[in-house]
Amino acid sequence: MKNKDYDEFQLANRHRIAFQTLFITFVVIMINGYVKFIYGNWADPLLEMMITVLIPGMYFTIMSIAKNAYLRQKDHPIVFIVMMGMATILSGAAVISSIMSGILELVEDGQLTNQVGSLLLTIYAGSTTVALLMRSMKNRRVFANEES
Repeated sequence: MKNKDYDEFQLANRHRIAFQTLFITFVVIMINGYVKFIYGNWADPLLEMMITVLIPGMYFTIMSIAKNAYLRQKDHPIVFIVMMGMATILSGAAVISSIMSGILELVEDGQLTNQVGSLLLTIYAGSTTVALLMRSMKNRRVFANEES
């Protein structure tokens, strides 16, 4: 990513959102440490890392899309919408398959199971797809009003 691909408004918004994301990351890490100290292991280390990174990552992605600082001017949002939509469908199919077969267990022996990963990916991809669709529709309305 080169800074010249974004205008000043997008760069300022991205920097502000990145600072907020950094703060959220610190808070999530502190909460994780507190829970591990009081409760013990609450998830497999890989799942724990995924959750710790996914929460701030989701915030950055959704806020960047909402503030129109996610895509460059030359990017085509339909490509991102289709890719994230496919990720939502595939991970959602894995979750639904687990639910239908009765093997979906989110908590086992007081710890989150690795099956939570598919559910988290579905939530992340689905929310990103919805945010991209909403931003695309808003941009179309703005461009249509400017042309009128």
